[in-house]
Amino acid sequence: MRLKALLLLMLCCLCLHLRSGAAIGNHYPGVTYTESSSNVINVQLDSMLYARKIFLRQNTIKAIDVPRFYNDKTLDFYLLLGICLILGVVVYANPRYFENLFKAFVNPSQSTAAKEQIEIAVAPNAVMNGLFVLVAGVYVFYIFNLNKIGLHSKPDKANSIFYFVAGIALMYLIKYIVLVFSGWVFRIKHISEQYTFNVFFINKLIGVLLLPIVIMLAFSDAMFFKPLIIISCCLIAILFFYRYILSYRIFETFFQYSWFHFFTYLCASEILPMAVLLKMLV
Repeated sequence: MRLKALLLLMLCCLCLHLRSGAAIGNHYPGVTYTESSSNVINVQLDSMLYARKIFLRQNTIKAIDVPRFYNDKTLDFYLLLGICLILGVVVYANPRYFENLFKAFVNPSQSTAAKEQIEIAVAPNAVMNGLFVLVAGVYVFYIFNLNKIGLHSKPDKANSIFYFVAGIALMYLIKYIVLVFSGWVFRIKHISEQYTFNVFFINKLIGVLLLPIVIMLAFSDAMFFKPLIIISCCLIAILFFYRYILSYRIFETFFQYSWFHFFTYLCASEILPMAVLLKMLV
């Protein structure tokens, strides 16, 4: 009787052992078992790999972070915001001022009234001249900084912008004084006033047109720098060429016998001041 009970207990244990092995094989598909000479079950693959299917992928995803360098744009933001506010104040205070600028630019020969309205607007003229100096100084700084021309690897941004703005302001201040003095000495005050008006009239247009380009140079990606520089240089070249045409109409009586004198005037009054300014700043 005891022998029968012992045999029955051994049979039950064997059945339970075989059932547990089958359950493991069903729970982890793909796990193979081999029976060695000592009847030991060796698991060939780790069951954790099948529980986490992501570890069995052939293509490994490597999430490597690219190092990003911090570039402080605080000064650029507040400076350009202040320039935009200055332009907005002028537009709000005198909305017809820009209409007169556009009329004088489109039809200079038949816009005497528009020119007179621009000349008598003393405060907007002074503000727009200052805006041109700021925009031009910041624009030249970005051109030099992006191309690393004459600047150190880590220039002091505030001081560099100040030097460029002050240099352009000094250049046009000297030019204005020379024009007024020349008109008084040679008794051509009316002609010098017309030429001075054309110079600062084109400067105002350049300041307005360069402002959006300067904003994009400050905050856009490097891939847009070259197209922006090309577009801005084309705009400046067109406006300067337009100014030279207006200047030739004013001084036509002086240069009617020789184009060489007009070329000398361009070198002395236009090219030489810019070359001296660049030499001082670089």
